[in-house]
Amino acid sequence: MYGRQYHNKCYRMALFLVSFCFSALSYAQPDMQPLGPNIADKGSGYYHFRVNDFQSADGARHYRVWTAIPNKAAPPSGYPVLYMLDGNAVMDRLPEALLKQLADHSPPVIVAIGYQTNLPFDLNGRAYDYTPAPGTELMTIRRRRRRESIAMAVKITRVFIVKPAAGQRSASYWRGISRRRWNKE
Repeated sequence: MYGRQYHNKCYRMALFLVSFCFSALSYAQPDMQPLGPNIADKGSGYYHFRVNDFQSADGARHYRVWTAIPNKAAPPSGYPVLYMLDGNAVMDRLPEALLKQLADHSPPVIVAIGYQTNLPFDLNGRAYDYTPAPGTELMTIRRRRRRESIAMAVKITRVFIVKPAAGQRSASYWRGISRRRWNKE
């Protein structure tokens, strides 16, 4: 009787150790297979897309920004704006059915910020952009970190979309930006 309990205990311990070793080896990794054409390349019946390429001031990072503008007439207050980081992965997984759902209600302008690559992520550029600079005080309060992340998305959008395009657009086009809304031309 005792030998049987000891055998079961050893068997369970060995099973636990083997499963622990396999779980330690299988850490999370993104699927880095090259992406095919996305919804902006294929086209949509509910949104039209603009794709702009930018490069950082030092020329080390190359960004691609997808702007999806609803085909529906803009409401008087302008469109709401949805900013998304990891634009390459987002645009690859954005289905036409979701765009239809958004267009049926109050459709937002979708701004997806990514990198000039056919991979879901530019790991080096992403690490540089999303990691605090050396010597900066890391935020210990979770809420402040979230606020900084949102601020970074808005800053990237202003630097790469609003400022360059402001010189090319009329004042009436950008009227809604101060209210965080976009008006269609």
